[in-house]
Amino acid sequence: MKFAVQLYSLRDMAAKEGGEAAIKAVADAGYDGVEFAGFYGYTPKQMAALMKKYNLTPISMHCGVKAIEENLPYIDELGIKNVFVAWAPKEDFDDEKRFAEFLSDFDRAHGWLAPRGVTLGYHNHEHEFADGKDRFRQLLDAAPYLKAEPDVCWLTVGGVKPAEYLEALGEKLAMVHVKEVAQGDRGEAVIGEGIVDMQGVFAQMKKRNLPWAVLEAEHFNCDAEEYLKRSLENMKKF
Repeated sequence: MKFAVQLYSLRDMAAKEGGEAAIKAVADAGYDGVEFAGFYGYTPKQMAALMKKYNLTPISMHCGVKAIEENLPYIDELGIKNVFVAWAPKEDFDDEKRFAEFLSDFDRAHGWLAPRGVTLGYHNHEHEFADGKDRFRQLLDAAPYLKAEPDVCWLTVGGVKPAEYLEALGEKLAMVHVKEVAQGDRGEAVIGEGIVDMQGVFAQMKKRNLPWAVLEAEHFNCDAEEYLKRSLENMKKF
């Protein structure tokens, strides 16, 4: 198993020091790849050069479903094989008309990505599980081509047991966002030092032979460099 970082985690560093600084931090911490959440103003060729410079694999990206077409040049140049829609409001699931429009957007994006051999999927937050519902599964069932990138932090906060959920996804499971929940609150901790069942999560990832684990942190509880390194050390133990 290899390890990547969702670059949204380093948005503050990128804003202060530039996008290359964030990419370099990932490489310096010992990771193998990145998942994009934007391209810092670089052209596709410039970003490809940075990936080569730091010996990182561009495995996936987060993108709004309506913005996928404009990002096709990056997908093509970087060889990205997984695109995940990272957010949709609860109303897009609960309102019948909005859900139909949401699915239509996915169908359109799938039409662009499938001929390229690119997987299209969805990444959850907490609200997909509000009111005892499973809106994540609702979407996956409505669009059979979609794959899942579950976030184990938000599954945990949403009252779902992450290892069981990953197992139930079966062939739908494409990647996993490894994110921790701190003891006693809804904050975040270094991977393996919080309350998420990481042992069970990694057992399911290995069972499915997933080639990548993708770290994400929305807020660090220590320096970014320390967080990346300690989290990688702990993930390798799992």
